[in-house]
Amino acid sequence: MTTLLPGTEVFARDLRWEVVATESLGAQTLYRLRCLQGDLSGQELDLLSPFEPVAAIRRALRPERAAPLAAWRAYHQAFLLEQALGPDALLVAQPGRLRLEPYQLVPVLRAVRMSRVRLLLADGVGLGKTIQAGLVITELIARRVAHRILIVSPAGPLLEQWRVELAERFGLRMERIDRELLETVRKANELGANPFDSIPLGLVSIDFLKQESVLTQLERASYDVVVIDEAHHCMDLGVAQERADSQRRTLADLLARRSDALLLLTATPHDGNDRSFASLCELLDPSLVDGRGQLRGERYRPFVVRRLKHHITDPATGVPRFRERVVTPCPVIADPARHAAFIALQRGLMAMIAPELRRAFRARQFSDVLAYLALLKRSVSSVAACKETLDVVASRFQRILTEGAESQDSRRQRLRTLREYQRRLDRFGTISAEEEQEQRMLEAEDLAQQLVALDREVRSGARRQAQRASVIDQIEELIGLAAEALSADPKLDQLVAELRAIRAAEPRANVLIYTEYTDSQQAVARAVDRAGLGTVLLMSGEDGATARGEVTERFRSADGLVLVSTDAAAEGLNLQQRCHHLIHLELPFNPNRLEQRNGRIDRFGQTHDPMVRYLYLRATFEERILLRLIAKYERQRARLTFVPNTLGLSAASDLGEARLLEGLMDEDERLFDVAQSRFDFGQPDENAGSDTATRELMEEIDRSLRGFEDAARTNRWLGDLGMNADADQLAAADAARAQGASVSAVDLARFVCDAVRLDGGDVRDMEPTVSELTLPPDWAFGLDDLPGYLPATRQLRVTTDRELTRDGLGNPVGYLGRAHPLVRRALDRVRHRALGGDAQHGQDVRVSAARGPVATPTLLFTFVGRVLSGVGRELERVVGVRCELAGGSGAPIHVTYLPTPEAWLSLAEQKQAIRTTGVYEQHFASWYVQAQAQARAVAEQEFCAGLPTAAFIAERRSELEAERVRQQDWLRARATEICGSPAPSAAVQASLFDLSDAPTPNTVLATGWAALDDPALRLAGFAVDVAQPARARGEADGVLRIYRQRLAALDERAALRPPEVVELGALMVVPV
Repeated sequence: MTTLLPGTEVFARDLRWEVVATESLGAQTLYRLRCLQGDLSGQELDLLSPFEPVAAIRRALRPERAAPLAAWRAYHQAFLLEQALGPDALLVAQPGRLRLEPYQLVPVLRAVRMSRVRLLLADGVGLGKTIQAGLVITELIARRVAHRILIVSPAGPLLEQWRVELAERFGLRMERIDRELLETVRKANELGANPFDSIPLGLVSIDFLKQESVLTQLERASYDVVVIDEAHHCMDLGVAQERADSQRRTLADLLARRSDALLLLTATPHDGNDRSFASLCELLDPSLVDGRGQLRGERYRPFVVRRLKHHITDPATGVPRFRERVVTPCPVIADPARHAAFIALQRGLMAMIAPELRRAFRARQFSDVLAYLALLKRSVSSVAACKETLDVVASRFQRILTEGAESQDSRRQRLRTLREYQRRLDRFGTISAEEEQEQRMLEAEDLAQQLVALDREVRSGARRQAQRASVIDQIEELIGLAAEALSADPKLDQLVAELRAIRAAEPRANVLIYTEYTDSQQAVARAVDRAGLGTVLLMSGEDGATARGEVTERFRSADGLVLVSTDAAAEGLNLQQRCHHLIHLELPFNPNRLEQRNGRIDRFGQTHDPMVRYLYLRATFEERILLRLIAKYERQRARLTFVPNTLGLSAASDLGEARLLEGLMDEDERLFDVAQSRFDFGQPDENAGSDTATRELMEEIDRSLRGFEDAARTNRWLGDLGMNADADQLAAADAARAQGASVSAVDLARFVCDAVRLDGGDVRDMEPTVSELTLPPDWAFGLDDLPGYLPATRQLRVTTDRELTRDGLGNPVGYLGRAHPLVRRALDRVRHRALGGDAQHGQDVRVSAARGPVATPTLLFTFVGRVLSGVGRELERVVGVRCELAGGSGAPIHVTYLPTPEAWLSLAEQKQAIRTTGVYEQHFASWYVQAQAQARAVAEQEFCAGLPTAAFIAERRSELEAERVRQQDWLRARATEICGSPAPSAAVQASLFDLSDAPTPNTVLATGWAALDDPALRLAGFAVDVAQPARARGEADGVLRIYRQRLAALDERAALRPPEVVELGALMVVPV
């Protein structure tokens, strides 16, 4: 039942009441009622529905109190927008600020055709999984089955992207859940209340939610829809699983149990291990896997949507909608004359670093080199990044000398933290800005501590240090070289040259530059500014959400800009509107970071070929190792169309560090040796021409790739074929959109404006496409932080132009999509008038009058035809019946059934409005009641007994029965896996799957559970048999619990009530 609004008259406990206030409590609603009759008149009472029935009082139509046509139209439009159209029509014809594409609607159609929405959306990077998830959520909101929604995502910019996308595109205001919010909500509620119950629209990081203290609260909450982004982080990795992975998996299992609809989003659903992919499917539905965690045939296919860029074509022409990426490696050659200081700096660094790498490799002390590797990476990014690190190290060096040696516990803790950060970088691609800062300081601290130890060894004679008396002298010399090289950095010189080439070809082009380090970011900004190559914008993880949003908006709306961003700000940016040039300042150890960066411009909506440039230092490890790795990555992407998360050089494990050290420890002997053959980025074998150590490193990468190649050959849907990616799916989705649009043909913005006026608000047109709505007091809640809303004045500026984000004065403007809270509020307020309470004291908006193209006075009666089940509306359509007198007074009435709104809305065009006073008495009073009765009889006959409704009921029952059979098949298989096959016995057999008549556990044991054919009873007996292993008994109990829950849900859906029609309204039409 829809929550009743304050002021509604209801019937409860055999008395009439008025609703004073309502409070949603999950599946229940608490009503405060004021009595309107008897001895209790004026007294108030709290009732909890549905435990106590609270029925709205519906009053008869009052044609003598007919309202203006605009009010009648808004009233009927509310019901047209709220129709339950079944599985073959979509309500999201107007979802929000986006241009719909048929491929985006495929997951939506799959969702509405499921008895329970459980989807793995596994589209490739750049196809807009966030938007598609938003569309599914919007459809479920429109169908009134999604009220509590939780979005779970990795921490960082991706969370902010979700907040911004859902707010700006769909009008959904998500609350960012963190410890502070939970504490605030807890204090505002009664002692012991669960704060999650008070957060209906939540957005939270997966690593915050997986904490045990938070999980215990989440376990007592439930959500209608849960979305887990980057769901591959929740795979069950088996014995290879680390503690953090195990916690994420535990969280995912909990969310799957505590949600009705579950959407899993990932571009990499398969890590080369079939069990990992099966574990994602198990979250969607445990019946998709067997007891060993393996997939049960191809039952998973309806639950997975997988498309790659080549699958997305123009439906009319077949032309690909994604442009081909153009990749250009750009060698950076250090000139001996101009870059002498830089060359000397690099040689000096390697003279200090390489011996330590060799020593660590020989001693297998891999943790000792984490900081050295960090310095090495910074040295090829920019001179500024290298110098900043050396400055910090020198400062710490002097302090450590006076502080004395650190404790072993302190060092172990630092190394653990550094390894954890590196592991997360390998896994997720980025860490937060705060974590980046801490990592940088810890690396500098570790480097300083090691250099101090080295210095003490040199001074004591235990180690030899060539040419210099002390380590600090060596550091100071390097700092001096770095200071000298700042004005002639070859990386920045090459970057400026690339920008000049772009400007020569496209003077107004926007260019995106990525770097790992904020120090390099600042150096790039200074170099570009000095060269006069365009206005420079900066974005890093240190920027707040507002600042990032302003920079992003400017970059997407103006030309001639250069945006320099760090990886901490890379995730979630959509910059393809005005940018197709991207430059990587350095090559990362993990190429998956590149895909995140490249995906900012290489995504749906890009109208130019994405131009990607990789800068690399010639004759250094950047060319010898990293460029080969990038070439391997690009070849993998082109061949298999996806890149595994694990492709890269890891420094987070002993094995990964050993590989790296072996490839890097002789760098001092090869540095700037231009006699080495230049690596050809396009050569078919990336390993050819490499030295032994590099070749072994690349071959190890190849071995890890073979597992993915084997998986792609076995699971062809990962690549070329896709899943649910065929043209038939597109055609069905487009047809469902068209049918939904035709059945609920309503201008959403105009409807909301009419509803605001109808409820006492005001609407002013500010610009051709911008209006300002002054909202009634009861409407002004839950709109804070949404674009265009001014809380102080209760005003909301909205536009009908989906491309417009600000008005002529620069003020933000909102866009009314189907899930916008104002739309939902308008629907609730207007639909509430169906009860006729207003007609007791004023006009009845359910009835109006118009002048139209009719020969004689005509009555149009409207009805809602619906089919209900135990969970609510399964089908609901607004239909009309037209009644005309065949002659004068007393003549027969000619009745016509109008099943679609197009057939009757034409009689109610606003331009045909007339004054309603006296129309009923003059033209319709003598035959209105008779016509009303005949119209209702025709509506009942056509809708309730008509073929479309019968076909819908038959199809729904067939679908649910098929699902029931699938669940029973799964139960049989699981019972055999856990308990074994039934043993021959003459034991009495219970009714198959009739759990209501199931014997008690003791009876089952007495008759011998092993002999029972009924798998549910066999499992029940096994679960209480103390002779069986405890783990197996727990597994049997869990399987039974899932089965019973699923069957109970199917029973509720299958409990279809007989079709019915409810009178909606009437329109009195007189001839022109």
